[in-house]
Amino acid sequence: MKLSKLLVGNIAAGLVSASLIPSVYGKLTKHEEVTKLLDQGQIFDWVVQIGIIELFCIVIFAIPKTRHFGTVLMTAYFGGALCYHFVKGDAYTAPLVYISLVWIISFLRGFPFLATSKSVVEN
Repeated sequence: MKLSKLLVGNIAAGLVSASLIPSVYGKLTKHEEVTKLLDQGQIFDWVVQIGIIELFCIVIFAIPKTRHFGTVLMTAYFGGALCYHFVKGDAYTAPLVYISLVWIISFLRGFPFLATSKSVVEN
């Protein structure tokens, strides 16, 4: 049972990571839609750096040995994206969905904080 949860979690992590590749590509190549969106928020000068950070987070999250650190990085990245969209007045459902998916996947992959939280509550 545990092995199947881990396998499903790893496959889901791969799918979520793959779905973010167009976002990274748009930021690294300064695609027209990305520049239009980020120019309104006055962070256009940082678009390439944001793309590099996003790519780093995705890679760390997708690698099974670094999945726990990747969960923290992805949560921080999408938390920042959530705040950016919220302050700007845009729809912030996409970052919220990705944060939720990251934590569901982390549960399937056996994130240690989630595994120990029950024993902390009982003590």
